[in-house]
Amino acid sequence: MKFRITGAHKDTGEPATLELEADNQDAAESQAFDQGILISNTVKLEPPLVPKEMRIPLIGLTGTVLFCFIVAVTMLPKSQPQPKHQSVPTASQPEIDYSNHPLAEFSPDIIDLVYNGTFNDWLGLGTQQKELLSAAFSKHFSTKNLNHSASTMLNCLENSINQDDPKVYEYTKKSKMISMLAMTLLVFKNLTRSPMDKIMNRLESAVIYDLGMTPNTFREKLNQSFTREFTWKLHPESTDKWQRMVGVYKQTPSIKVNYIARNQAVYAVELRTTVPDRLNATDEDFGAEIASLDAMAVQTFPLKSSMKWIVKSFIDKKGDEIKNGISSSQYGYKIDFSMVIADSEVRYYLLITREKPW
Repeated sequence: MKFRITGAHKDTGEPATLELEADNQDAAESQAFDQGILISNTVKLEPPLVPKEMRIPLIGLTGTVLFCFIVAVTMLPKSQPQPKHQSVPTASQPEIDYSNHPLAEFSPDIIDLVYNGTFNDWLGLGTQQKELLSAAFSKHFSTKNLNHSASTMLNCLENSINQDDPKVYEYTKKSKMISMLAMTLLVFKNLTRSPMDKIMNRLESAVIYDLGMTPNTFREKLNQSFTREFTWKLHPESTDKWQRMVGVYKQTPSIKVNYIARNQAVYAVELRTTVPDRLNATDEDFGAEIASLDAMAVQTFPLKSSMKWIVKSFIDKKGDEIKNGISSSQYGYKIDFSMVIADSEVRYYLLITREKPW
């Protein structure tokens, strides 16, 4: 069978259309997903109708019997597709080995819902089943570099069902959950990228200068500002040339530090802090978080306080402008401040780079 799949490239967001040969729709969508396509619609392409002049006439009793047989077959009730874990294995469809499945910690029913479930299935689930399915989606998408918690998945699924418009509601109920989530999370990823993510995307083309310290020196200076050390791990977006490290402050996990280094030299540092509940955050919360970023920057680098111009810029500018970033220069350093709204929290970033070499 032939299928036309439309969607978007998961890395670039560009529209994509593929025509694939596959045994069934699931197999076609699996091929598309393996090629980096986030699926929005799948259409089975029917074979072209044979022109009348090319048809072979059915003559006499044989033709009548054959015609009746065809009509009888087409009127038979179509069997509903069974979940994969209930299907009978054949030579062309081997039984799924759930023990070695990437989602083996979940039941076959949950695994089947991840790949084949629609929002109509979601509406029929209980609270515990929804939580389990959300956790399974979280693990599935983590293998696609879309790392979000189970609670985020649950919120996305619940918010995807809009009952205000009956037509949209009926369409959504028939849609596959995995396809809708893929598109939603791709957009979410692009909206919540940090300044360091943007630097990593253009490292090969951008002119970037080192900050005049080794990774060990930077860590030592950072630790001097706190009573406890940071826990460091390698970021998955590191490359052969550039090492990106992520540090989490043990006492306050909302404080994180990113840096990128090459040949024992640090080239960029990103300080991040978080207001967990953005809906109830106050001006005092904002000031306190900016003060913590400011203290880290001043104690780690030869900088003067940035808090006043950041707060003033925040008051003077609109929210969208702040999201795009505001910046200042001090002693050859470039300081960029931005905020990102993600899940139910607000993240504040302070990025420190060099505008010119030493």
